[in-house]
Amino acid sequence: MCHHTADITLVTKKVIGRHHKMDKTTRHTSAIIYNVYRQLLAAILFALALLSYYNILPNQNLNHSFLILTAIYFPTALLIPLLPQKIELTGFIIDIAFLILMIHSTDGLSESLTVLTLVVVAAANILLSMRLGLLVAAVATMSVIGEQIWASITFESRSSYTAAGLLGMAFFAVSVLVRQVSLRLQRSEAISAKQERDIARLEELNHQIVSRLRTGIIVFDQNFQVLTANPAAQRLFDHTLTDHALPNELKQAFSNWKTVPYNHPPTLKLSPQMPAMLVNFAHLHDKVNAEEQLTLVFLEDEARLTQEAQHLKLASLGRMSAIISHEIRNPLSAIQHATDLLAEEEENDSNTKLFDIIRHHVKRVNSIIGGILDLSRRQQSKSEKLNLLEQLEKARQHLEHQAQDCSRIRIVDVPSNMMVRFSENQLQQIIQNLVGNALRHAGDQVNITLTAGVHERSELPWLKIRDDGKGIDKDTREHLFEPFFTTVHNGTGLGLFLCRELCESNQALLELEPEAPDNTPGTSFVITFAHVDRQFQ
Repeated sequence: MCHHTADITLVTKKVIGRHHKMDKTTRHTSAIIYNVYRQLLAAILFALALLSYYNILPNQNLNHSFLILTAIYFPTALLIPLLPQKIELTGFIIDIAFLILMIHSTDGLSESLTVLTLVVVAAANILLSMRLGLLVAAVATMSVIGEQIWASITFESRSSYTAAGLLGMAFFAVSVLVRQVSLRLQRSEAISAKQERDIARLEELNHQIVSRLRTGIIVFDQNFQVLTANPAAQRLFDHTLTDHALPNELKQAFSNWKTVPYNHPPTLKLSPQMPAMLVNFAHLHDKVNAEEQLTLVFLEDEARLTQEAQHLKLASLGRMSAIISHEIRNPLSAIQHATDLLAEEEENDSNTKLFDIIRHHVKRVNSIIGGILDLSRRQQSKSEKLNLLEQLEKARQHLEHQAQDCSRIRIVDVPSNMMVRFSENQLQQIIQNLVGNALRHAGDQVNITLTAGVHERSELPWLKIRDDGKGIDKDTREHLFEPFFTTVHNGTGLGLFLCRELCESNQALLELEPEAPDNTPGTSFVITFAHVDRQFQ
């Protein structure tokens, strides 16, 4: 509030410091209006003088001198707008001079023409600075008094110094009042302009925030007509949402919510390519139009929320596991060393087998500890734009160096110019892990196919790693990405968990594709990358 008041004070000081000049656009409009008024007044006065001169409009006060003055004033009024803006004061002096001469040529101050001089003074105080506005009022006052002195010399019966003095006071009163009103209007206009800019900036800020949210947001009215939807919500549907009817799935969810608003938010699968979404509703109260009831829909990725909750648990478990793993490694090293010493002394075949068993399990425990420590020490990913086809070829070459049978790996339909945003080392680790798992566990005759593309609606690149092996049973699918879950007796159960963690650190998503409806054998892992132009830390 104090900050807002200080802004208003600063604006007011700027207005006063600049001689109370109006905004250029507003001042220009006011000048045009007054010039039109001046020209219309000159034309009307000239027309009245002509009609009176030819007795068409009987008026004893409009004599031959008045006709001459209006005949000169009319073209002059047309030429005054052509004067430079710096000598705009001259136009007001000319107006006062002609009006005073017209007053003198008629019945003096008693005539209604004296009122027109007040209009000139008022206009001068709106369009000119304070000093020049008061100067115009002083000129008008002296002109009226001079006209009375002249009238007292030529027409003794017409002189009225009291009326002239009162009219002069009126000129200055009008100057002060109009100046105060003008200042108030200028301040209000400056404040309104600032508030308009603030509102425009706030609207742009809100638009940027809402458009960048990963939560889908939809606004619809009581007729289920969608008024607006942010890009995150639009990507979930095959058609445009704005100015169309609310999808039937959301209508049904809204009806259920109205019936029991405190129930757990429902989960909807809006399209096969998109994850399950949690749907929340909230009424939006419109203070301008209370009769119009608007409703907000929030669509949140259920998997992401579950992962965030799991990350909070795993963060604390990870720190504890790292400490325990470090402490376990010390006695393991002692066991390994003692085993090696005993093996050197004992040459019994039965003891040799026992020593091999001890070494094997020590090696396995060390492997598990190494995986846990890698997770706890995992550095923040440094994403960069990578050519996906080149990365796939690089991963295949690396597997060949590890004596893997890469003749069964096929790279199909991967565009040569397809780019993804990822950390190169981590992408290689994920691809080699997924392909290596398929080569080791899917069977000797398994073939692995790598395909890639871009989703039409979301424009997100994806990579599918599919094998034609025996597949994964339903019970195993539910726990596949859990840490330490493994179906192999000598496995650590950290490979797929680590792959998903690496994907999430690069704003990507690793999923196991659902089983095919026709029970086609095989397993497919799909990586959906972040937008290639998206910047993230």
